[in-house]
Amino acid sequence: MERCKTCKFYKQDDSDCYGQCKSDKFIYGYFYPSKVRQEAEDILLYFDYEGYSASFEVGPMFGCVHHEESL
Repeated sequence: MERCKTCKFYKQDDSDCYGQCKSDKFIYGYFYPSKVRQEAEDILLYFDYEGYSASFEVGPMFGCVHHEESL
């Protein structure tokens, strides 16, 4: 499995050892209708329950099948 540190979707945060994944397969689910949730098979939805912003971070050694090599 390829790792985030070499993926074009990964951006290392300046403040710590984690970073953000900008892949369109990671979706903030609060704004998406339930139809999208039911039909999408290959995504990660993340939520908060009050409608504010939610975020997640990944480490450079995290990996997934959506890895795309940085140029």
